[in-house]
Amino acid sequence: MTPLGLARAPAFTHHGIVVLLLGFKAHVSLTFYHGNLLDDPKALFDDCGGNEHNRALKLRDGDKIPEKQILAWVKRASEINEKGLKPKAKKAAPKSKVVAVSADFDKELKKNKTVKEFFDSLSPSCKRAYTEWIDEAKREETKLKRIAKGIEALKAKWKRPYSC
Repeated sequence: MTPLGLARAPAFTHHGIVVLLLGFKAHVSLTFYHGNLLDDPKALFDDCGGNEHNRALKLRDGDKIPEKQILAWVKRASEINEKGLKPKAKKAAPKSKVVAVSADFDKELKKNKTVKEFFDSLSPSCKRAYTEWIDEAKREETKLKRIAKGIEALKAKWKRPYSC
């Protein structure tokens, strides 16, 4: 394995990054690149905050260092890099084609038939752009202003409300 000096994070490589060493106030982290391909029978790994590929072993003051397990992971991670194995990326769940519309926005849409028809003809992503923009308002008065602007944008046949 070859040491690689990255900014504040020493890394060790063998046909690609194998492990990074990261120091924090409360712990030291051994982060294995493609760690999700490594076996962890004792559940020692942390999932790195939801990172799909990396796995980290966090060592705190007084922790017993699992030297044999670390060595096994380093060997296996090196083999994974040699073989060019890549973890499979998780596919994001498809967004629903049904877009929920707030009661206030729906009430305003129903007041104008052509606006409602235009809104209904939009793609789900365009409908979501309107509904999320309106629903993100924290205050009720802001929400009502956005509904009014959204209706005006729909009258002008704008697919998205961002320009209004």
